Amino acid sequence: MRIGCSQHHLAFPGTISIESATLRDLIVSYGRTLLNHGFRRAVVIPSHGGNFDAVTEAVAELRKQLPGKQISTFADLKQLIAASHELSNEFGIPSGASGAHAGEFETSILLFLRPDLVEMNRAEEGFTKDIGPLIPDLLKYGLAKVTHNGILGDGRLCDASRGEKYLGAWLDLILNEVNVSAAA
Repeated sequence: MRIGCSQHHLAFPGTISIESATLRDLIVSYGRTLLNHGFRRAVVIPSHGGNFDAVTEAVAELRKQLPGKQISTFADLKQLIAASHELSNEFGIPSGASGAHAGEFETSILLFLRPDLVEMNRAEEGFTKDIGPLIPDLLKYGLAKVTHNGILGDGRLCDASRGEKYLGAWLDLILNEVNVSAAA
């Protein structure tokens, strides 16, 4: 699903968002439909920080409604960002520059996946301090409280080869977590 919960970006013109309850209900409806058609297992992975809570709630609801099915998720935003920062530190990129929204690691991933969508001449530095303690407040009160341009990090430092490595690390992390929860 391409639409998501982006209330924390609404201060930036052009943002489209839905309510968390709407996304949760959509995921439950989609999941229930698929699982009732014979699928035994579903894995729900959010790809946007604002969606993590709705995904967690939807998976809990699906597990309640369909107790005979295996329904897994990886929805730990802090863990995902920490893993990204750990890897960026190995590349010599400080955590603040690595960021969490249009910073080095996200821009590197996009540069690897879709370089045609990256306009490096428009890359800017945003908020580059430690965002870890701010994550709950950023999602609640919005990015505009700490960054004038919506950027958490510094996308000017991106590199496509690092983007590939970030994706690999994310995949390993997510698969490990999903497989552990499926075995439980």
